[in-house]
Amino acid sequence: MDIKDRPQNARDTPLNDRANFDKGAFLVSRSIFESEIWFKPPEYIKIWLYILGKANHRGRKYSGYYCERGQYFCNYKELANQIEYKIGYRKTKNHESRTKHLMKFLRNTQMIDTTKEPRGILITVLNYDKYQTLKNYERTNEGTNERTSNELNVNQECLSINKNYKNEKNNKKEKKKFLDFVFLSDKEEEKLRELMGNSFERYVEGLNNHIGSTGKKYEGHYHTLLSWYRKDNPLELTDEQLKKMTFEEGKEFWKTATEDRKQRLMSKNPFLCTQLLQNG
Repeated sequence: MDIKDRPQNARDTPLNDRANFDKGAFLVSRSIFESEIWFKPPEYIKIWLYILGKANHRGRKYSGYYCERGQYFCNYKELANQIEYKIGYRKTKNHESRTKHLMKFLRNTQMIDTTKEPRGILITVLNYDKYQTLKNYERTNEGTNERTSNELNVNQECLSINKNYKNEKNNKKEKKKFLDFVFLSDKEEEKLRELMGNSFERYVEGLNNHIGSTGKKYEGHYHTLLSWYRKDNPLELTDEQLKKMTFEEGKEFWKTATEDRKQRLMSKNPFLCTQLLQNG
């Protein structure tokens, strides 16, 4: 068969620009060129980039498990397949023991943390928020070959660090502004008013004052308000709310919960409780 007629494998087929952009992107610090992993065999950097790229940009359910931002659920077989590479026409093979050795290196160098689960492993990329926030890479020192923070601010609108990046900006525009700093959609406001009743304005004002005085930024004001209310009113949580509780909400709940409430959460959301116990 002539080479031009040979069917192309999906890995051999180049993506066009649109397809590339639709798949989103993630950040890699240039400090990687000076790190220990850079001078290791190629499968070390491959497995790290694969995990970093596959980590969730925002919390969602995956393979039956709820993964927070910066987490990814998989198994060693998947990881072994992803770190294969070719030498000429020969493809390297990686056994599970080799993959576990690579994962041990990532844990020992404080790049990831892992939790064993019945159908695989839950991987947490450590310091994910810090290294996947574009603003942290802004440079203001003169005489460097980096763009200044002003240049970054001008061009940031053209960047899509993750395929959800622009969506987040658009979502904020679609939300209603409360006081100076709080943004909620109509649906979020309706849910919170139904749950909080007359306390809604008090919680919104509290969050607004907190943001104004500290400058702290929250990824979602709805979930922040919900978390604060649940912390103050733990007895009002329904079974459904316990089942849908996120890891961050669970941490706040766990701090003040009595043993009875912890037992109730354990019966409704055992996976979350396992995460909380393993993370101290």
